[in-house]
Amino acid sequence: YEIPDRTRPDMPQLLQTGFAVEYNLRYLEGNVRYLGLPEFIDRLTPLVEVDLETPVTRAPGAGTEGYVAPGIVYSATNFDIGAEAVIPINRATGSGVGAMAMLHLRLETLFPDSIGRPIWPRGAP
Repeated sequence: YEIPDRTRPDMPQLLQTGFAVEYNLRYLEGNVRYLGLPEFIDRLTPLVEVDLETPVTRAPGAGTEGYVAPGIVYSATNFDIGAEAVIPINRATGSGVGAMAMLHLRLETLFPDSIGRPIWPRGAP
């Protein structure tokens, strides 16, 4: 496998952009308006990620490609777990819908007596 040389004239230079919109329901309950949501729902964060790639130099027939990824993350005390659908924005990107999953384990839970401790003691400037 050879990595393509993106400095060649026939290779387009690309502008990569993206953003994510997320809203933590625990923030809603605690700081905006109390709705009395069940604890499981209260720990969810719905999100949508967008990732785009647009040619900015000569690229015959090339256009913007990318995907939209709606998903949800559940935040427990010692871990976060999430899932997203990966949906192409046009035919040039692809035709299949995919999925991504995430598991985040907190270091202070896994290694409480070593790398899970604070670097500076409490009260240090």
